[in-house]
Amino acid sequence: MRSLDAFPPARWFVFACSAAGQVPALTDARNRGSVRVLERAGFTRLAVRQAPFKDELCTEFVYACHRP
Repeated sequence: MRSLDAFPPARWFVFACSAAGQVPALTDARNRGSVRVLERAGFTRLAVRQAPFKDELCTEFVYACHRP
């Protein structure tokens, strides 16, 4: 199973079984594979922020997939 294939059923489950208005996601900006999967799955980039990781700052992308 490809990573992208898991998103539609997981997203359906979250929205069907909860009152959640969105599904959040974070990824390191250098992780181009994760960025592609999130964007293909319909997530929208909301922010870019600096976050500490292993004693150095890295750039994170903040995403969300909103309830349809």
